[in-house]
Amino acid sequence: MKRKLSIAMSLMNDPLLLFLDEPTTGLDVHSRTLLMEDLKRLKNSGTTIVLTTHLMEEAESLSTRALIINKGKIVSIGSVEELINKHVGEKLLQVGLIKDSNEFEDYLKEKQQIAEHLDYLRIKDTFFIKSSILNELMEEITKSESIMDDIMEINIKRGGLKETFLFITREEYDMTTPMTIDGKEVAKEDGAE
Repeated sequence: MKRKLSIAMSLMNDPLLLFLDEPTTGLDVHSRTLLMEDLKRLKNSGTTIVLTTHLMEEAESLSTRALIINKGKIVSIGSVEELINKHVGEKLLQVGLIKDSNEFEDYLKEKQQIAEHLDYLRIKDTFFIKSSILNELMEEITKSESIMDDIMEINIKRGGLKETFLFITREEYDMTTPMTIDGKEVAKEDGAE
């Protein structure tokens, strides 16, 4: 109740600048939906909103620019669209496995040897795949009975800020991948973690 009251008080006078730290934490679904609609209205009316959140859907719906922090370090800054296009691309192939298996990953590693620009991220039994041949890849996967036996879900979807964050933070551990700020590559500090 205290949280709802403090948020309501901060929104009362249609502020020009609004700082919000995890504004929907602890709110029920209805209150969260109403708050997000109010924040979108404020944004569209010209209010500058500085938002910290772990919920990428919130950040994507409210932000025009994003600053991504991982382990206390800034790893990328830019417009939301720019970050998504650079790190994920227009579309992703998402594959969810029925059970944790290395067979599908082995298949992807083989495809990487022959397919141009195929990259993937694995999080437990879900794969996010970016490639210039997504449609062909999906067709090949769906025609293979042995691969489809392990697949629970497969779809081509628009990449979002969530997937962008996952790819960026995965890349952050690879010191050969440059950090980007406003779409420009910048050198990482020597010894950066």
